[in-house]
Amino acid sequence: MKVLIVDDDEMVRTVCSGMLTLLRHEVVAVNGGEVAIRTLQSSETKFDLILLDELMPDMSGLQTMQKLAYLGIEVPIILCSGREMTVEEFTGSDELRPRAVLGKPFTIQRLQEAVLKALERS
Repeated sequence: MKVLIVDDDEMVRTVCSGMLTLLRHEVVAVNGGEVAIRTLQSSETKFDLILLDELMPDMSGLQTMQKLAYLGIEVPIILCSGREMTVEEFTGSDELRPRAVLGKPFTIQRLQEAVLKALERS
């Protein structure tokens, strides 16, 4: 499975990449929403999942989700946050709702559970 990690913190990208690699996933990591959108639009390979940071300086995770929905890019999203959240906090259409949320910091086991939950409806 191919996963796109979107986070402005290089250390978070590195740790998440390592965890997902251990879980046998192919990983591409980028440092923001705009870069993620360009990557998704230009990539010849389809991504199966996006691990998306909630708070980033230029474009937040929620703004990134809105732009992806507007562009018709449909990839399951795990939204990562420094605060505890639930999927139920997100109202509106399915395109503007992550498939799973993950509070930071998280363990490899919690990441794996979130990946499985996010892919349940795929």
